[in-house]
Amino acid sequence: MGKYSFTDKIKSWFLKILQIQLFISVISLPILISWGLPISLASPIGNILFTPILSLFLLLSSIVFFLELLCIPNEIFIYLLNVFTKLWLNLLELSSPAWLLTFPAISPIILIFIPLIALAALQHKKVNNQLKTIICFSLILLSIFFYAKLTHKIVNETKKHIIDGKEITIAAHNGKLSLIDYEILGKSPSLNSWLEYNLVSYLIQKFGHYNIENIILYEPNKRTIKAINFIINKIPVKHIYIVSNIKIDLDPELIAKLKDKNITLKHMENIYLTGFIAN
Repeated sequence: MGKYSFTDKIKSWFLKILQIQLFISVISLPILISWGLPISLASPIGNILFTPILSLFLLLSSIVFFLELLCIPNEIFIYLLNVFTKLWLNLLELSSPAWLLTFPAISPIILIFIPLIALAALQHKKVNNQLKTIICFSLILLSIFFYAKLTHKIVNETKKHIIDGKEITIAAHNGKLSLIDYEILGKSPSLNSWLEYNLVSYLIQKFGHYNIENIILYEPNKRTIKAINFIINKIPVKHIYIVSNIKIDLDPELIAKLKDKNITLKHMENIYLTGFIAN
């Protein structure tokens, strides 16, 4: 029997991966905050699962490939590869915006000190094992998160914002955001990258989160509806209001998706913005 049991080796491997993941998260935190990007709480677990899963996927793929070259029956391995692929895709579908931590913009001076503190912790004599390092990095992340949230000033305003050349009206009222679209979503053939990256990053930096309470659409067209279909897959939304004198026919698949995500949809000829905007 060896010095370390199999359980000890698994534990050591798990702690090592977690330690590396947390260190990378702390070091990259200044960049993520500066760019308005969230941190996924599932990243450590995802990276722990990714290495063995990728190794198994490559092994099965290689076996299928070489057996095919050698004209040897490989149906069982193809079946296993298909089952494994479906399992992996199902795991990916479990992802949720609720797993994401968002950090509003904070002082550049503090951002500079974050990686320096992490490096200093690594060199400290008392931080002399994996578990202590994990606790230390976790405390750094939590401290920055709570500092950013506590020092962030809640903005109450309604105004037009220019985000990467595109103008859109955002109403912030008591910490809740309303997106008011005057046909901007229907003017461009494809806004997916702008919605997912530019808009989300801007909302996080400016307001500390990207949860949208209301989306108000004035005279939407087919492109607008297509953009909404994309938005609800990437951004948490609670209510959608369609303001138009013309009845807008929605795709049944979109209606089912809205119902599945508990997003209310209302169609009206006129709307009073008093309840959505800051005075």
